[in-house]
Amino acid sequence: MAINVFRYGFDWTADLGYPTTWTDRKYGNWETDTASHCTVILNGEEQRGNVAGRLEWYHTTPLVDAVEATCLAAYPTATDYRRTVAVVRDEAGEPLYAVDLFRAAGAALRDYRFHSLGRPDDMTVELDDPAAPWTAQPNGSLAGEGVAPTSGRGDSWLFDLHRAATPAGVTATWRPTGGTSQPDRYLLTRRSYGNCTVSFTMTRTGKASGPQERAVFVFATDPASVGDRHVIMMPVELPVGKPARVKFEIRGGAAQMTLDGQAVGHVDVSGKPAESGSLGFLHYYNYAWEYRDLVVTPEGGEPVRYDRSAPTTGPGWSPPTPPTAACSPWPTGWMSASGCGCWAGRAGR
Repeated sequence: MAINVFRYGFDWTADLGYPTTWTDRKYGNWETDTASHCTVILNGEEQRGNVAGRLEWYHTTPLVDAVEATCLAAYPTATDYRRTVAVVRDEAGEPLYAVDLFRAAGAALRDYRFHSLGRPDDMTVELDDPAAPWTAQPNGSLAGEGVAPTSGRGDSWLFDLHRAATPAGVTATWRPTGGTSQPDRYLLTRRSYGNCTVSFTMTRTGKASGPQERAVFVFATDPASVGDRHVIMMPVELPVGKPARVKFEIRGGAAQMTLDGQAVGHVDVSGKPAESGSLGFLHYYNYAWEYRDLVVTPEGGEPVRYDRSAPTTGPGWSPPTPPTAACSPWPTGWMSASGCGCWAGRAGR
């Protein structure tokens, strides 16, 4: 019972977090949860899985296309769970706007979720009642002020919240400015490193979302200018499910890589990187890979361990630049050149 809006070659309402990433924890707790979809959630609960909906009717005219579907099986306690969507066109056949009517009954709480492409910074929400106050919730997540961001399923992945209660209308506006290509995303350390030794385990998951499986490590990277970086293209011809041990010796802007003790890989330079900076993974190409047990040992210093099994909101990982934390599907540790703004309308009985 979710919808997708396609126009100008884009899926403007793609489910938040898609395509699937190599971060299995995010996949299981966010991408597959009802909360990441444009739909209505009843009583804060997920929809039941593996149930069938019903196409009630479909009608088309020169100026309007409309369809209605129901799925009471998604919420067994619901007495109505019905969506009617219409697209209105001009006389030349060009779409003008879409109408979405979602009827839900039989629940004490009804959440209407909607999102679109674009950064939260470029999203505005206006209330028809200008006197209605906005209240910030800087702590916790939509799951509760005591529930840490990304610590569980669904609503814990929505944080840095602002709320307003109003019986009047609400207008949300998204202004995508990212162009036509999907930007790269990074997972980078908060700490800057120069000469150091890096080791971790990489495992090919077999879950690639496309034909190209790329595994990319970056170092001497400025989070505020990720185009200036050293890039290492790691080997991808590995057996699925078999962990491989990776080691980098980084000295003076150069690096030597070994995979299970064998010398492999090569270093490319992009832009004008410094001799030191953050290090990590170019996330956009890493859908097919899982990384564990990352240890960085600075020259003459003690080893620093980075936990990839826990939320990346800890002190080790750098926050997004530009900031995209508001209602973002990405953990705070992900460096993201683009994000998603989301809006939720909540109603009681």
